[in-house]
Amino acid sequence: TSLPSSWKETAISFFTVSVVMMARAAASEPPADREAAAAVQAAIAAENPLLGEQQLLELEFRQIDALVGFHVFDDVALFGYALKLKLLSRLYGFQFEAGKAEFKSLLDGIQQKIYRL
Repeated sequence: TSLPSSWKETAISFFTVSVVMMARAAASEPPADREAAAAVQAAIAAENPLLGEQQLLELEFRQIDALVGFHVFDDVALFGYALKLKLLSRLYGFQFEAGKAEFKSLLDGIQQKIYRL
C-alpha cells in the first residue's frame, strides 16, 4: 500500500514551504550537504527503523531552525512551527504492528516480482 493522501499532501507542502523559507533566508547558508549525507548514512545503519527516523527528524529540525533563523513573530516562524508539528505527528503516529505488516507486504511484493523474472 502507499502513503495516505494526507501524507503525500503534507510532503508536498513541506517541500514547498521549505523552498519559500530558503528563498526568504537567502542571507543564511543552508546546512552542508555533508551533514545531511552523514545523517542519512547513520539512519540507514541504525539498529531499527524508528531510531533511524528519529535521527532524520533531528536533522530536519536543525534544517528548519536554520531556515527560520531569528524570525520570531512572523510567517516564517509560523511555517517553521507548523512543519515541526507535522513531522512530530508523523513520528508519533508510528505503530509497530502496522509497520511490521506493511514491511511484510512490501517484502512479499518484491519477492513475487523476483520470482516472476
